[in-house]
Amino acid sequence: MSIEVKLTFAAITLEMTAIALLLPHSSSVTMLCAYLLLHGIASVCMTPVAWLLMPAHYKEPKFWVMLLLLSLCFFIPVFGVFGFVIAQIITFFLPKSAFRQDFVQVPAPEYQPVRKNKQNEFRLGRTQEQLRNRQLPLDLRMKALLIIQNRPTRYTENLLREALGDPFEDLRLLAYGILASKEKQISQRIHDVLSTLNLAIEQTQTEAAYIATRELAELYWELIYQNLVQGGMRAYALEQVQHYAAQALQWRESDTGLRMLAGRAYLLAGNLEQAESAFKAAISLGLPMVRVFSYLAEIAYLRRDYATVRRLINQPQTERQLPRLRQTTEYWDEGKSS
Repeated sequence: MSIEVKLTFAAITLEMTAIALLLPHSSSVTMLCAYLLLHGIASVCMTPVAWLLMPAHYKEPKFWVMLLLLSLCFFIPVFGVFGFVIAQIITFFLPKSAFRQDFVQVPAPEYQPVRKNKQNEFRLGRTQEQLRNRQLPLDLRMKALLIIQNRPTRYTENLLREALGDPFEDLRLLAYGILASKEKQISQRIHDVLSTLNLAIEQTQTEAAYIATRELAELYWELIYQNLVQGGMRAYALEQVQHYAAQALQWRESDTGLRMLAGRAYLLAGNLEQAESAFKAAISLGLPMVRVFSYLAEIAYLRRDYATVRRLINQPQTERQLPRLRQTTEYWDEGKSS
């Protein structure tokens, strides 16, 4: 006899005994206390049995679920314990309903980055190996770091930040100098454009103010895109992108590129509603759908609206995609056909 059956019989026996004690002495405080004691023990016996009957996805967190079941048994006299007993009998005798699996697991796509220059590809790969191999001479690793200083920080930022923790001080200083130099160039440009914007506003030059505001949004976005800011500074840069993009759009609402930029900033900040609104506004103003559909698909994916993701991914204009995006399309096609 299984432990579940034993606990069930114990709970039934204790509950019936408790009821039998209470009925002839309904006004006795002693009998009432005895009933509560036996009823409590019966509830404790019935709780693990009721927990075992539940579907797996309802069993966690275990402690709180079992506490809830114990409360149902104890605070609903008679019907609590016997209700779970009836549920156990129904579960045992009724056949299990057929379960249909509407989805199947498909393998994740293997992404291949697009590279046009094989020589540069080889050089970057060698550079990564040299920088991360601390057994190599310092001068060779320094040369490897100098090779990547003119490459976009978006692709080299991880290597540069790894070098900041290198045991050799010269290498750390060079990596810090490269990162600081790139950030300083953009920060200086932001300072100059802010002066231009203030002057344009004082002289009520709408066109100049619009151009300066748009450039500020793009410069703050460049700080984020090139991975030059992190943490609080990254959040601040995102806020500035949204602020200056909204300000520039007040002067020229038809700027689809700026609406696209604002949508990407909202999406990165997790503001899905405003991101979707910005992208759809850009489309309504003439921006090609092929420029926007991947971002709308990402928003739908974050909302777990997978039907919309598949509809957007499988639109005809997706044929003019980069190979990396085409692999994503094939992934969703495979999931659909399965």
